[in-house]
Amino acid sequence: VSNYRLRSGAESILNGLNLARAEAVRRNSQVSFALTGTSSGWTVSDSAGAVIQSRADSDTGGLNAASSNSATSVTFLPTGLVNATGTWLTQINLSSATSGTDTRRIDVFGGGLIRMCDPAVAAANDPRRC
Repeated sequence: VSNYRLRSGAESILNGLNLARAEAVRRNSQVSFALTGTSSGWTVSDSAGAVIQSRADSDTGGLNAASSNSATSVTFLPTGLVNATGTWLTQINLSSATSGTDTRRIDVFGGGLIRMCDPAVAAANDPRRC
């Protein structure tokens, strides 16, 4: 159950990031994705600050979503690329409060590529590998 919650929370964040990027291209304006709280909560908002979609931090209890740097948000340009001025959310590490549970990592690259991987996978030819 804990692994399912972790995977569900990670997929939710991944979907939020993909939504933000797609909305930036569709609206031809900047759209931001921001982590809210310490779990898997997030908000996607347009350049005026209006919320497009959000997920509550409490929807997936027992998870910890931490940025690899101090940033908790990323802004996508109308081209789908990341607004690389300043510091942006480049990596999200998700873990569960339950011991023995898997972890997930989500990478956000400057070119707009968003990728989820499993840090525990070591096989070189496995697509889940980080």
